Amino acid sequence: MHQELGISPDDLSLDDFHFVTKMMYSARMNADWIEREIDHILVIQADVDIKINQNEVSEIKWVSKQELRQILAGDIDIGGEIAPWFRCIAERVMTEEWWNSIGNLDRIVELRDDLIHDMGDVSDMLSTATGAGLNTSIMEVKPLVERRISDSLCASKHSRLSNAMMHLIEGGGKRLRATLPWLVGKAVGDSHSGLLDVGAAIEIVHNFTLVHDDIMDDDDTRRGLNAVHIEYGLPTAINAGDAMLAIALRDWWG
Repeated sequence: MHQELGISPDDLSLDDFHFVTKMMYSARMNADWIEREIDHILVIQADVDIKINQNEVSEIKWVSKQELRQILAGDIDIGGEIAPWFRCIAERVMTEEWWNSIGNLDRIVELRDDLIHDMGDVSDMLSTATGAGLNTSIMEVKPLVERRISDSLCASKHSRLSNAMMHLIEGGGKRLRATLPWLVGKAVGDSHSGLLDVGAAIEIVHNFTLVHDDIMDDDDTRRGLNAVHIEYGLPTAINAGDAMLAIALRDWWG
């Protein structure tokens, strides 16, 4: 507050700041730089003198509800880019109920929740942003999808069954299929972590079909590894495939 707006710490009390909610998002500037944040949204109403630091803030503007909406819609030119995090706040936090609570701190405090609002990838909100290539986009979320797959398939108390289910997964793969839901959501501007769960379930179903396909075709190898029924035996392979399908459908439908 002091660094950017010149507001002395002596003029404010920590008790005047009221937590409202949290949100997380990612925003890519170019192929090399991406911002990932979890932001805490705080509200304060105070009568203070503002002396902006020109090195940090070029201009401040007091706006009405209608003016803000026009700015966000691009109907009013403010001579610069609106940060994605503020657009997220305007979309998720500054609801009609929020506007009606202005001037009444008790009502604002009632808006508090304990959620972390997942805004997904908001790179499309930056007009100057340049996207990454397909391989980079896949590699960004591949570890997240693989962790979900592992968490689901290794939850069993039967280590032999878990190992059999993970056998082909651990054999590697590009994971294009698993990351596709996220990539499509990102392309249309509405990605969120639930799409990673969907992708993980799709990948598990695909690998289930490979396990049973190798049994039916009597194939001994897959991806340079022993087929599951060769490595763990036919009964375990059948059970592993059936369990993978059941787990995927459970995760898919919640």
